[in-house]
Amino acid sequence: GDVVLAGEEREVCAGFGEDGADLFVVNLEGIPSLLEPPRKPVHDDFRFPAGRIGWLKERGVDAVSPPNNHAGDAGEQGLLEGMRVLGEAGLGVFGAGANEEEACQPWLAEAGGVRLACFGISCFVNGSAGPASPGVRSLPRHRDELERQIAAARADGRQVIVMVHWGREY
Repeated sequence: GDVVLAGEEREVCAGFGEDGADLFVVNLEGIPSLLEPPRKPVHDDFRFPAGRIGWLKERGVDAVSPPNNHAGDAGEQGLLEGMRVLGEAGLGVFGAGANEEEACQPWLAEAGGVRLACFGISCFVNGSAGPASPGVRSLPRHRDELERQIAAARADGRQVIVMVHWGREY
């Protein structure tokens, strides 16, 4: 499911945490940036203060997948700021980037002796990364590159994790 750190209410599923898992990755629904976007978000605004990233670290989160319909709630510059903040906090980030090439790179990890390639992708085309513009990996725009990279990861002996975001709000 989605991990939302925006707003004042905190509703946490019982047992949310790594609980001894070798790897803990989540879909981060929103962006750690309070920059004002050029256009207001169509639905809810899921921008949140960067200080809330500590909550993810406290629960053992290793990496986040931001490709979703709220990755751009703070605009392109807010997405870049958010990715920087996540990286500085020691979290892996996959499925978003400063351009299409960066957004389409997998996050490579090893957990429990298993080599992994993690891919994040959104089925929302708004906010898609372009050749020279920040954004997220999305379908169908980045389908061919995703297929190529999954094949390369498997050929390299990696297990593949693909986190896909889609559907209507709530």
